[in-house]
Amino acid sequence: MKLIFKLFFIVSILFLITNCKSKTNEPFLENIPEQLKRVWMLVEFQDFKKEDLIKNEAQLNLADLKNAYAKMGCNQIGFSIEFKKDKIKFLNPIKTRIFCENKMKLEDAFSKSLSETYSSTIKGHTLTLLNSKNEKMVFVAQDWD
Repeated sequence: MKLIFKLFFIVSILFLITNCKSKTNEPFLENIPEQLKRVWMLVEFQDFKKEDLIKNEAQLNLADLKNAYAKMGCNQIGFSIEFKKDKIKFLNPIKTRIFCENKMKLEDAFSKSLSETYSSTIKGHTLTLLNSKNEKMVFVAQDWD
């Protein structure tokens, strides 16, 4: 009887180990086109000047999708990504909390916009993200001259 109990216990443990996997959003990462997986420099957003965006090195880093982040010149904003067809969602944002004078307006506006659902379009080396109000963010690939 003890042998049967031990065998049952071992088989149960093995079953649990092999069948209990943590759920991640990795299936959503499989659908992302390769040309999206790069660092994108923000060049057009709301009423911010392109020169200021470039000076702040405002970027959306999608090179490593498991560790994707954005940076607007001060804090880093981490998030997970869900991608279906041309729809992209930036989920569960986590932001460092450093105060940087003259950079917080851009960062706050970007953080708010990032959390909205966007459609994405890639044409050449340009990425455009749109929300339901047709407000857009335009990015250029960092590795493009």
